[in-house]
Amino acid sequence: MDASKKVKKVTLNLSTAEDVLNYSVCEITSIDNFEGDKPKFGGLFDPRMGTIDKSIICSTCKQTSKFCAGHFGRIVLAKPVYYPQHINTIIKILQMICYHCHRLMDPKLDKLLDLKLKTKTGILRFENIYQKCNKKKVCSHCHIVQSKFKRENLKLIRTCDNQTEVIFPSKILEIFENLDHRFSALIGVPKLAGLVCSILPVAPPCIRPSVYTGNMRSEDDMSFKL
Repeated sequence: MDASKKVKKVTLNLSTAEDVLNYSVCEITSIDNFEGDKPKFGGLFDPRMGTIDKSIICSTCKQTSKFCAGHFGRIVLAKPVYYPQHINTIIKILQMICYHCHRLMDPKLDKLLDLKLKTKTGILRFENIYQKCNKKKVCSHCHIVQSKFKRENLKLIRTCDNQTEVIFPSKILEIFENLDHRFSALIGVPKLAGLVCSILPVAPPCIRPSVYTGNMRSEDDMSFKL
């Protein structure tokens, strides 16, 4: 079948907790995967996420494994956690803004909040704004000395006036929620809350199929980690 339109652009965005909640079909709440020889509801092979077993019908789309593309589940975390690959990005964002009033450290950049930047896009714009803001040591709005941030393994450490504290992911989410909504568009990161994980998406079984050796069944590494 011929496509009616040609794809001109693909945009990738971070998934927020709300996004995961909307596109997932079930919540994973059990460490048990099976009840007898059947997938357990609430387990990692919940039939609502699809199946790799030819004899089982997907509870969501009512298709067999041949036609079901799989559906995501979710694990709701007790507390938000950092994505390891995003901690350095979070630190750069914190160095762009005042930790206290949450405004851009460089007052000249405030004028850009109402403009559409066309000269720089993506990572170039992000790095350009970071370099300008990171040079400012005192906030031009509330006149408070800017804090310093660093990463220690999976911890985010803030230092100010020779005092240090651990910044928890819940605090980062609170800061991001208080930022001017135009800021995320300015730096090219539309969904800042997606930098922190509070609901973990669970890929369907077809992405992490079990392996059979005779009558013995072993699970995919991804299933084991989940």
